[in-house]
Amino acid sequence: MLATSWLAAATPEEVIAQAIAGRQMLQITYANGEAGPRLIEPHLLGVTTTGQPALQAWFVQGASKSGSGPGWRNYLLNRILSIEATNQTFNGPRPGFNPTGGKVFQSVKVKL
Repeated sequence: MLATSWLAAATPEEVIAQAIAGRQMLQITYANGEAGPRLIEPHLLGVTTTGQPALQAWFVQGASKSGSGPGWRNYLLNRILSIEATNQTFNGPRPGFNPTGGKVFQSVKVKL
C-alpha cells in the first residue's frame, strides 16, 4: 500500500500532480533492485511511448541502482512502492528540463 502525506485515498498520480504544482519534493521507494528511499524533485507526469504512466524527476539523493549522483531519472508509476510528499520545496525546473517529455513521453498530464 502506498503511503501519502495528502489524503488517505489519494492516488500516486494525485500526490505527484499536487507535488508538481507546489514544487514539493517527494520521497519514493522504487522497485528496481536497489532498496531504500529516494528524494526527488518531480517535474513531469505523463505516459511513455510504450503506454506506461511515468514520472520524470530530478534525483537528489538516496538509493540508486546506477550509483550515480543527482540527475534526471524516469520512474514508472507501477514500480513506485511508496510515495510521500515532504515539507521541502524546490525553486523550479532544473537545467535540461523538457516540458514536452522528449522522446520518452508520448503525452504529458502535468508539468512544471
